[in-house]
Amino acid sequence: MLPPAVRQAARRAAPVAVDPDQMATSLLRGRRLAKLPDPLWSQMRSLTAVAGERYALVPASLIFVPATEDGGRAELTLVLADVRSGAIEWRTVANAVGADPWEALQGALKALTPGLP
Repeated sequence: MLPPAVRQAARRAAPVAVDPDQMATSLLRGRRLAKLPDPLWSQMRSLTAVAGERYALVPASLIFVPATEDGGRAELTLVLADVRSGAIEWRTVANAVGADPWEALQGALKALTPGLP
């Protein structure tokens, strides 16, 4: 389910489901984290129950680290979580350098999807 559909499902199910744009997904940045922490886990459980899904691919964080000269590095962390069990099944951090934040983000996204235009 794509983000617009998730947002719409959350609006229809308010107050049971939380606004997906207001969830504390940055808690998932920790590399050693093996389970979804509460209250994020309970928020994700209610949201995925409304959506009828078990797994969630979560953008945990996007960081831009400026370089000393021009540009900088984008660091995009994605997590795949089994929302029923709370287990974090997969995590990746995509890095890329660019002349500006947008170019660095595009490079990080391309690193996640090699071979695609």
